Amino acid sequence: MYKKLVILPVLIAILYLIGFIGNAFLFILLLNVSFLYLLYFITSETWSYLKTKSQAQKAVVFFLLFSLLVGWSSNHFLFPDKFHPISIAGNAGILLFALFLGWGIWKKSKKSLVVTGSVIFVLFIFILTVWKSVGQPQEKADPGLAIQSIPYLSYVVNDKQADKSGVIKIDTNRVCEGFNVYNSFRKPGAYLVDMTGTVLHKWLPKQSHPDWFYVTMAKNGDLLVGIRDIELLRLDWDSNVIWRNDIRCHHDIAIAENNDIYTLSRKDKIFFMYGIPVPILNDYLVMLSPEGKIKKEFSLYNILEYRLSFENIKSIYSWMLNPLNCIQIIKNKFETGFVLYHDIPFDVFHNNTVTIVDKDVDGFCKKGNILISSRDMNTVGIVDLESEKLIWSWGPRIINKQHHPTFLENGNILIFDNGRIKKQSRVIELDPIKEEIVWEYKDNPPEQFFTSSMGASQRLENGNTLITESAKGRVIEVTPDNEIVWEFLNPDKTEDGKRIVIYRMQRITDPENYPVLEEFNDVVPEK
Repeated sequence: MYKKLVILPVLIAILYLIGFIGNAFLFILLLNVSFLYLLYFITSETWSYLKTKSQAQKAVVFFLLFSLLVGWSSNHFLFPDKFHPISIAGNAGILLFALFLGWGIWKKSKKSLVVTGSVIFVLFIFILTVWKSVGQPQEKADPGLAIQSIPYLSYVVNDKQADKSGVIKIDTNRVCEGFNVYNSFRKPGAYLVDMTGTVLHKWLPKQSHPDWFYVTMAKNGDLLVGIRDIELLRLDWDSNVIWRNDIRCHHDIAIAENNDIYTLSRKDKIFFMYGIPVPILNDYLVMLSPEGKIKKEFSLYNILEYRLSFENIKSIYSWMLNPLNCIQIIKNKFETGFVLYHDIPFDVFHNNTVTIVDKDVDGFCKKGNILISSRDMNTVGIVDLESEKLIWSWGPRIINKQHHPTFLENGNILIFDNGRIKKQSRVIELDPIKEEIVWEYKDNPPEQFFTSSMGASQRLENGNTLITESAKGRVIEVTPDNEIVWEFLNPDKTEDGKRIVIYRMQRITDPENYPVLEEFNDVVPEK
């Protein structure tokens, strides 16, 4: 027994060593090997013990284990949170009752103990059920969320306007004129379209990975393309590749006044939390030169570490020790070269925005700070890159799975609040100093406007707001009074006729600052 037992601390020591080395793939594999060995050790020692006992003693042990299994399963069905105080008390009670029943069986002359114990056990489950009905434990998760959490569906489900495409509504007197840049999600190519939906220009290199995530146009007509987890790509106006950088780019790209490029990337990392090695898919704010060379990276873990909790560790370890998940990780390693990927517990931040603050706001933030959005923390925040600290944050318990916060001229912040739990999206304008919502757009009824993932909003020069409802492949422009004055449906379809979603549309309202757009001067009416 002791020779077998000494292997466990050796495995743990190796796990810590791999944690310091930082190899997430080896760590997860060895963790599963260690867990399987622990199960083998417990099983073999239990079996060795039982082989020396009588049939009656074996029956008591098996009955004890069976009672614990049934009791714990029932308790955690009623109380899904294993660390809820009532759930912990329930587990302790179940253990005592199981021991009580086992003793009753062992003492054959005291059969009444078995009856009494059984009655108390049933009564205990009944009390827990009643307790739940009066609202003590946490409520069960909405089963619909399992569907909503499927990440980044690339086509529209239940398209109620399948027969329509392009601009289907326009109020020429109230729209904010300009040019629109967008791409169809996970399809190569991007479009420049006018207010009638006419395609004025298209970018499409001869050879490109198909998984285009997000694009943004530079003032000289170059197009920056984020191909998720593959590369950041720069094309010229004629779709020639200027440069590529193979960082694991995702979600957003911003161009600074000096033409530096800011984007998001991620890496498989192991960090020590509460003294425990924990694999994390860490996000980075990345600053690149106009030529695509990385100038600096800022770790989101270093900035947001204090926001993580032991609950994150529990979720990550629970996920890693699922055999099916371990198989998926191995498959992912050999298919992509990466171990960890988005929308699983390792993705603790899931930052989806990098917005450059373009002016000082006295006592609040300064030019050059970065506005971020941590989706899985339901938090928007401002990062000071000089100190690498979060200097302001807002959102938990108010917004849910939000995207694309942007600064407005009045110092407020515009946020696309996905509202995944309520299944109701909205766009809000926040006064960040007072932390008050001063404007919002939502539909009537609210559930008609909903996208569980992605989504974007842009405040236009005339006070209207351009909103991308990604899940429907739909973009609308609304007035401050929430009236729709422009509506666009993505004409791009999959091979089987499904509308492709739009991650984000960008409206260019100052074409005079984009020399490449001079040839289209007659398209936009003079202001």
